[in-house]
Amino acid sequence: MRVLFVANAGWASTGYGIQVKGLLPYLVEQGHDIAVFAFWGLEGGKVDLPLDGGDGRVLTHYPRLADPYGNDIVADHARDFGADCVITLMDAWVCDPRVYQPLNWLAWTPIDQEPIPELVVARLPHMKRVLPYSRWGEGLIRKLGCPCTYIPHGVDTKVFKPLDAQARVRAKEAFGFEPDTFLVGMVGANKGFPARKGFPEAFQAFALLREKVPQARLYCHSQIASTWGGPNLMQLAEMCGIAPYVRFPDQYQLAVGLPQEALALAYNAMDVLLQSSTHEGFGLPMLEAQACGTPVVAVDYASMSELVAPQYGAIRKPLQKQLTTLMSWAAVPDVQALARALHEVAEEPPGKAERQVLRKFAERYAWPLVAEHYWRPLLDSVAEELGAPSSHDKALHDAVYAARDAEDRQVFLEGDRHGCCCGHVVNQLEAMPGPAEEIANVGRDKLANCPHREVANELEIWVECLVSETLPA
Repeated sequence: MRVLFVANAGWASTGYGIQVKGLLPYLVEQGHDIAVFAFWGLEGGKVDLPLDGGDGRVLTHYPRLADPYGNDIVADHARDFGADCVITLMDAWVCDPRVYQPLNWLAWTPIDQEPIPELVVARLPHMKRVLPYSRWGEGLIRKLGCPCTYIPHGVDTKVFKPLDAQARVRAKEAFGFEPDTFLVGMVGANKGFPARKGFPEAFQAFALLREKVPQARLYCHSQIASTWGGPNLMQLAEMCGIAPYVRFPDQYQLAVGLPQEALALAYNAMDVLLQSSTHEGFGLPMLEAQACGTPVVAVDYASMSELVAPQYGAIRKPLQKQLTTLMSWAAVPDVQALARALHEVAEEPPGKAERQVLRKFAERYAWPLVAEHYWRPLLDSVAEELGAPSSHDKALHDAVYAARDAEDRQVFLEGDRHGCCCGHVVNQLEAMPGPAEEIANVGRDKLANCPHREVANELEIWVECLVSETLPA
């Protein structure tokens, strides 16, 4: 199936960018053709680029035009790519349903306020599939009588993994903290006002913690300035009396993108992650921290309630509700309750066994499991409904693309297109509706007298793979 994936670019260090980079290689491996519409992270032209901007898998990337969320050009991108469906990873209320409904819209979307805002509810009937990524959101959608499919976000457990005790001490020192420091960490974008990540409440809770734990320090992995409309965090720290005890990452490096390995080291340096958000569609840092064996203190609201390991961690009820601009309710974090929870972790830090429990909890969201258990059946179901290729057609998909790669190499070497093993033959194989054995026989006939033996030999191998992988033994 051909899928246009609409989200942040995979090289962006945003939560959405991380999901693009983590998920899409698995969807390609399942046999789907994927292109990315990077409504944040790319402007100026269509280009083939690695997902992570480095040496990763290369996919076609489409740019934004004028609308900040791509409503003015997404239909044209979908038509250019020949997309069978469009998957969006963003807030649904920013999507124009008149544009998206004809595109077979699969909305992988956050539900982070209660009740579901009317702007979101109005878009649900226009979606071919509603894909909430929290159980909390799934429950609210089902209460409306709307069918939906829960698909959580994923975490790279190969990058985010625990270090031993000595390495954790060295990690603290690498971030400029003394070995006996009780390090509280925060990870989140400083964006919008009121601050969705709960920085004012978190800073106040940390100030209370320091009254009992003077060796406590705070590492805040976020932007200091109010560039994206949030509060100036250094000024806020000064107002809370904690400025000497707070560190931030290098702001330039944070802006251009710190590697995920650096963030994994930060989680290992932390003694606890504080997730003081007022509302969260998912809360990826909570899983990343626990994948590193670091406990979490969070607010008991929206998705946060389900992302703290029940065996070790702390969920604290909010103080009250607060109204959002979408005319729904978010939470007001309880400063006193968060401070007490942080103190409890300081008094009884997790041992090796507890860290292993946290790791096991996070592994439930590892990318291979999320891709196989949630995405494969969902996309196969959509493909069947649309009459498009599914993961069951992977053998033919791989043979076609391998043949195209071989053709590209041969054209580069010889400067021509031969009539036995190149483009039109590949197109014929791809378009054939018959069983795999018939397709393979056509391929063999075309290759029987091919003079370009290097290419032909490779194609013969692929034809045999098609037979062995598709036909019953």
